[in-house]
Amino acid sequence: RDSGISPKRLFLAGFSQGGAVVYHTAYLRWNEALGGVIALSTYAPTFENVNQLSPVQAQTPALCMHGSNDPVVPFAMGQAAQQQLASWGVPVTWQDYPMQHEVCQQQIADISHWLSKQLQ
Repeated sequence: RDSGISPKRLFLAGFSQGGAVVYHTAYLRWNEALGGVIALSTYAPTFENVNQLSPVQAQTPALCMHGSNDPVVPFAMGQAAQQQLASWGVPVTWQDYPMQHEVCQQQIADISHWLSKQLQ
């Protein structure tokens, strides 16, 4: 920001526990514009006691991705985070893949496509 990069071009991304940190930071702690959030195979343990987001937080788009066979972070926990974001009015995109607690090539391509759209 200090070097002239707009916060709307900054994205927070995290996998597993890192995704939980990203959710918390972007939607509960940071109250300025962001380009978006990329949350991979994660959950949102700190969303439970929050009723609403600030208007700026609610405008931060999210890309939520999860493996349908994830034995580490259950699929339902990933879906619950996505559904909570949607209930707050966050522009959220959900994608799931037939994989476990990992990242696949299709997912990387989908991230690239989503980022390209957000940066237009």
